[in-house]
Amino acid sequence: MQTNAEVETKHSFGFMYIIIFIFLIFPINVLAYYKIEVLPMIFNGSFPILFNLSKLWSFIVLIDFILMPIIIILSYVIIVLFFKRSKYVPKLITLTLIGYLILLLLDLLANNFLSNYSNETYMNAVNDRITKSIFRTFLYILVTIPYLFISKKTKEIFIR
Repeated sequence: MQTNAEVETKHSFGFMYIIIFIFLIFPINVLAYYKIEVLPMIFNGSFPILFNLSKLWSFIVLIDFILMPIIIILSYVIIVLFFKRSKYVPKLITLTLIGYLILLLLDLLANNFLSNYSNETYMNAVNDRITKSIFRTFLYILVTIPYLFISKKTKEIFIR
């Protein structure tokens, strides 16, 4: 027969499974977005047009091109650190999610800047995909960050 302490310890990882699931699918979401939105901007001929229109926005797209793979790699590092119960996990998760959200918002701004020079139907479709990614990332932030910084269980696991 198990005591209350043993049952509590056995089931103590409860909500943490949701955080694990989110961070297992997060790099896949970032990679899909990168492949669908960022790479075509660089390789399908849009970048020279963007560069001629605005050097600032082309610089932002280049930052996107460089930072998104770093976010994907960092996501996998966070997963490993998560299972090692590193004290840096809550801060790294926060930094990664907010950094990605900022990149998405910059993409939306750049896309709206380009909308003056492109087909309206195409730009609306791109804006819809970017908006969905922003919404998804915002939901990830709403679920993970408060839990990571408020939960007693998180403090027990990651802060020693």
